[in-house]
Amino acid sequence: MNLKNTVMAVLLSLALTAALAGCAKTNNQAGGTNNAGGSQSQEPEPSESSESSQVRQVSLNDILAAIREAYGENYLPSEEIPPEVLETEFGLTPDMYVEAKGEMSMISTHPDRVVVVRADPGQADNVEAALNKAKESKINDEMQYPANVPKTNATQVVRSGDYVAFLLVGAPMGNVEASEEQLAEHFRGETQKGVEAFNELFE
Repeated sequence: MNLKNTVMAVLLSLALTAALAGCAKTNNQAGGTNNAGGSQSQEPEPSESSESSQVRQVSLNDILAAIREAYGENYLPSEEIPPEVLETEFGLTPDMYVEAKGEMSMISTHPDRVVVVRADPGQADNVEAALNKAKESKINDEMQYPANVPKTNATQVVRSGDYVAFLLVGAPMGNVEASEEQLAEHFRGETQKGVEAFNELFE
């Protein structure tokens, strides 16, 4: 009888040990499943497109330098336009821009002027309108030298986003006997050099 009881106790002990080992294995497997699930639910990394969607900014000094380079020795503006003249002649008040720079010829017989502006957010339309108004004022100015009319008529205002430029610039035409049509074509081509120099910085 004692031997039988001893055998039964040993068998019960072995069964209990096996049951506990099975529970531990089940719990470990469940934990591994949860961990795997957790790794699958991690947030995806930011896409390249979201990181690269930044607005390009260009220095006004770089814009002026590119325009000067486009004309070389035929770039006549050499004097900085002060803020008060930017306001009186071009309608640019300080609340309209982050930064504005301009250059004009020191020789009164040359109408050449270049103005570049980085508008305040929401003010680019107003800056463009002000420079277009200044353009029309230059074209319709009856007091200008008759020889300057073809160049003044070719004035352009160009814009890229918040950047706007006023371009009244170009080399004189060497042919003194050129027709009005030839003069107009020449100065349109000259102004286009500045337009292209401006636009290339934003491509």
